[in-house]
Formats: sequence, C-alpha cells, structure tokens
Amino acid sequence: MEQLAADDLDLAERHAPEEQVEAAVALTVLYEPVPTALRRLTQADESRRRLGDG
Repeated sequence: MEQLAADDLDLAERHAPEEQVEAAVALTVLYEPVPTALRRLTQADESRRRLGDG
C-alpha cells in the first residue's frame, strides 16, 4: 500500500504545482475503482472454484 501511495504522489508531482490538486483528484476518481473491480473479479473466481460452476 505504501508503494501505491508513493506512485500516486509521483504521478501528481509530474504536473505543474497549480495542477497537482486536480491531478490528484483525477487519479483518485480514475484509479480508485480499479483495485475494487479486481478484488470483485478475484472473489467471483474464488467462489466459482469453491462452490463449482453452479
């Protein structure tokens, strides 16, 4: 998790100082759903393995 936080800040710092807040918000809006979606896909896959295909 620390590495993800560092990567987020590194991406925001690539922008001009006056754009960094906008960049941080955009990164949050765009990237935050990705780990959640991956977790849900992984949970569905694990459920299929444990419970069978139906």
